[in-house]
Amino acid sequence: MNRSYTVVAVLLAWGGTAAAQNTSTLTQAGDDATATVVQAGEANTSIVDQAAGSDGNTAAVRQSGDDGTVTVEQGSFEGSADDNMATVTQTGDDNSGTDPSPTFPSTVAMRGAAVFQGVAGAEADGNAAAITQDGDDNTANVSQGLFGSSHAAGNTAMVNQLGDEGEAFVSQGVNGDAQDNTASLTQAGDGSYANITQGLGSASTAEANAATLAQDGDGNVGQVAQGADRAAFGAGDADGNTGTVGQTGDDNVALVNQGLDGGSADGSDGRAVQAGDGNTARVGQGFGGHSDGSTGTVSQAGDDNTARILQGAGGSADDTEATITQAGDGNLADLEQGVGADADTNTGTVRQTGDDNAATIAQSGDDNAAGVTQSDDDHVSVVSQAGDDNTALLTQFGDDGQSSEIYQSGDGNAVTITQGN
Repeated sequence: MNRSYTVVAVLLAWGGTAAAQNTSTLTQAGDDATATVVQAGEANTSIVDQAAGSDGNTAAVRQSGDDGTVTVEQGSFEGSADDNMATVTQTGDDNSGTDPSPTFPSTVAMRGAAVFQGVAGAEADGNAAAITQDGDDNTANVSQGLFGSSHAAGNTAMVNQLGDEGEAFVSQGVNGDAQDNTASLTQAGDGSYANITQGLGSASTAEANAATLAQDGDGNVGQVAQGADRAAFGAGDADGNTGTVGQTGDDNVALVNQGLDGGSADGSDGRAVQAGDGNTARVGQGFGGHSDGSTGTVSQAGDDNTARILQGAGGSADDTEATITQAGDGNLADLEQGVGADADTNTGTVRQTGDDNAATIAQSGDDNAAGVTQSDDDHVSVVSQAGDDNTALLTQFGDDGQSSEIYQSGDGNAVTITQGN
């Protein structure tokens, strides 16, 4: 028979440091439980523990004030926690979170207003986690399917930060399984860092997942990693995934890594979209791992930007597509397929409009196609192909200062170069 619990803790600090530093700890064992915590004041702490053997639970924590700490844990240590919902809202600066257990490996950073679902061998399916923070210097962390062959499927994670110098982390399938999950992370402000990881480390599997990361501001760094190996962990698998990083502003860095350091990310789609100047974007697929049948795309609008796509570098990446599109002046595009390995039947395309742009395509393998199109003046392009039955098409429109080089080694290759208006 299911048992229902409702716990409501309201802790208010009305001005003055003497009323601050409230602590709330809620522990619930059972199904269909509800925990609600509201705290106002400085340096408050809230811990909600809905651990092993508890399904259909709801936890909501709301803090207003600076230096707050929130941790919500659902499903841990060989139990199950399905169809749970956790919501954390913090308004204020310098808010942070704690580890769910002192036994967790120190090699993984556990920071931020933290929500943990499916930990240390637990099963956590159909869960939803949301963290919203308004203020500067805040950190947020959502983990679903974490350590010890944990299992997390059909979960949704959402983090929204408004303010400068925030840090946000979403992890799905870390040394565990994570299928059909969705992660969304949004930051508005300058100098922030965001990371979404799906399928990390030994025995982890993260398939058919979707990750979307959006940042608005200057000097931000956003990364999506799907199917990766880190430190002492073994390779993780992340096939059939979609990873997107979108950034608006200057001097930002966007990284999408799929099938990294021995991991796999076959049939995946990696995208980076940037608007602004001085930005850097990189999409890596099958880097030391394999990423067959995948698509990589970088789109940049602005000046002095750098774009790079790596497919099958030191690994394998057959039947892939890579496209870099840049609009502006002084941009750099670098596209590599099968460098240090073989990558067959791939297509690499670079399109640039503006002045003083440079494009490089390098392909190793057979039946590959490379295309570069540059409009306006003073462009440089270099295409290198090693293998058989490859084609290269280079087109430069403009009046002055165009330069193109094509290098091919192998049999049955073809080249077409067109320059001028």
